[in-house]
Amino acid sequence: MPRRLAASAIACLIACGQSSSSGSAPEAGSSSTGLPSTDSSSSSDGADESTTAVDTADTWDQSQCSEVITGQPDWSSTVVTTVAVGGGQAIARGVDGDLFVVDGCLSRWEEDGLRQWLVSDPSWTCNSMVLDAQGHPIVAGHSLAAYGRVPLLHSYDAERELKWKATFEDSPLTDDVATDLAIDRWGELVLVGRRSTDEPGEAPDQSWVTKFDENGQALWSLSFDEGVSAPPKVAVDGDGGIVHAEQRRTDNGIEYVVLLGLDAQGKEVWSWDSLVDLGSPLRLLAMDADPQGEVVLAGRDPTPPHQPDLIVLLGRGGNVRWSRSSIDIGWLETIATVAFDPCGSIVFGGGGDLGPRNWGQPWIAKVDRQAELRWGHYVAVPLVSQFAQIQGVRVEPDGGVLATGTRVIAEQIIDEEPVPVLESWMGRVLP
Repeated sequence: MPRRLAASAIACLIACGQSSSSGSAPEAGSSSTGLPSTDSSSSSDGADESTTAVDTADTWDQSQCSEVITGQPDWSSTVVTTVAVGGGQAIARGVDGDLFVVDGCLSRWEEDGLRQWLVSDPSWTCNSMVLDAQGHPIVAGHSLAAYGRVPLLHSYDAERELKWKATFEDSPLTDDVATDLAIDRWGELVLVGRRSTDEPGEAPDQSWVTKFDENGQALWSLSFDEGVSAPPKVAVDGDGGIVHAEQRRTDNGIEYVVLLGLDAQGKEVWSWDSLVDLGSPLRLLAMDADPQGEVVLAGRDPTPPHQPDLIVLLGRGGNVRWSRSSIDIGWLETIATVAFDPCGSIVFGGGGDLGPRNWGQPWIAKVDRQAELRWGHYVAVPLVSQFAQIQGVRVEPDGGVLATGTRVIAEQIIDEEPVPVLESWMGRVLP
């Protein structure tokens, strides 16, 4: 069951001052202390502080959708990766047409591969990004602190000036990372993460959810008693409802996925369990929600070796619409990311075999809401490898797909072991 973080709790989040907000208030009986504070570095560039809702959701106006479905490549660029693991994790287009990419942390690019600027630090690892109402990037991840890792949540303007950042507790009892970030149509942020703790009686790894207003002030936070065995994920629907996805493990080692549907104030309204509702163990790969509350989930049954990935479409409230094997669709291999298409489809991205064959190349595919393949596109690579994959997609209003990921360009032998040389790839595929 979820727990509200009380002022006395030594959790991942610090009471750095009383939060003030113009968004949703914490639920009655919860505490507004024990939450992260915000360090505002630029007041002139901050978000609108009025209480008027600002719609930051994708347009979802199907009048913009292309009538021609091709799946042909529009353009692509390769860029030098900024981190050893390589590859873009997320991508989005700013209001002026330039691209923001998460690769190590945050960078801004032109479509021809010219990098305009980079925000990075050796102690930072960023993994997710959203755009605010002004089209400015907000990134999440973790940073190294004195005692271990702490969550990271930074907001920047288009010229990489820091607008605000949330501050989290650096505790000797916890190791804490943010793993995913979502934004609702009012500009409020939902951050999820995973915490390891040395506190007696606590589960080895726990997940948490924290909601922030558009100015980075924490509104409420939940932690979950059940242990998790993979990074949690989050998505929001058009009503501000939150879908929290986490991978758990039973006492005898069976992994399964749990989805929790929360309202805008953090109250649980529905739940879904792959063991109970699907009858299957499952590892969590990717998840997204659309404005109507439908949820698409990608996972893998870990029980037999080398099983194909499984895709599940759930209606609002967690009822299963259908589930399909990636083999049935005929294109999808190892899934790493998924996004709903405002034009009525679902877009997947991933790579090749994660098993002993160590082969593959990045791919992007679009299916309709009945799981029928519309198109698939392979990204050319100099060297096939399990490390080559699409790691982030964003569907634009016309149904075109922005994507970013990793390519392997060579291998080096270090201590008699092959080590891939990686580069980031980004591009766009036509609707």
